[in-house]
Amino acid sequence: SPGGQLGGAPPCGSNQLKSHLSITLAKPTSHVSLTRPRFFLYAFGSELVNRQRTNLDGEWEFWPDPAQSLSQEALRRIRVPGPWQAQFDDLRDFSGVAWYRHTFDVAAASETSDRSAAYILHFGAVDYFATVWLNGEQVGEHEGGYLPFELDVTSALQLRGSNELVVRVIDPGNDAD
Repeated sequence: SPGGQLGGAPPCGSNQLKSHLSITLAKPTSHVSLTRPRFFLYAFGSELVNRQRTNLDGEWEFWPDPAQSLSQEALRRIRVPGPWQAQFDDLRDFSGVAWYRHTFDVAAASETSDRSAAYILHFGAVDYFATVWLNGEQVGEHEGGYLPFELDVTSALQLRGSNELVVRVIDPGNDAD
């Protein structure tokens, strides 16, 4: 069953995932962003949080993986947010495993990035099971389509240089019941 694979490592192991898959995968059906809280101290000692957001929406790499082999033969570009069923006629009825990959640079979005802040990865929704890796490190899982979720990615994030975000999505389709 697809749900049984959720707790484990990717089929080829995270080291192989990092070296062989330079792709970000998942089925985000809503917005994806990276948020960095910024703290300001005011006259009476009160603290306000100003969040700095890096929008990760846009073009991602994507491939369906019906054989769960991590083969990138079917690699294509997909627009996030949006389900694959609405973007590819040949996948309109596809359910199962698919991957998304996206690379981004934090420094380009924030020259004031520092390690004292927490970095939170926000998904507006992923339908249905999602496992997320950042720079080859599994940073979390989520179950539940159409629900937003957040993951603390502070320890896996590279403040300088490129970051690789990979999302495995398992869409059980109508077999979820």
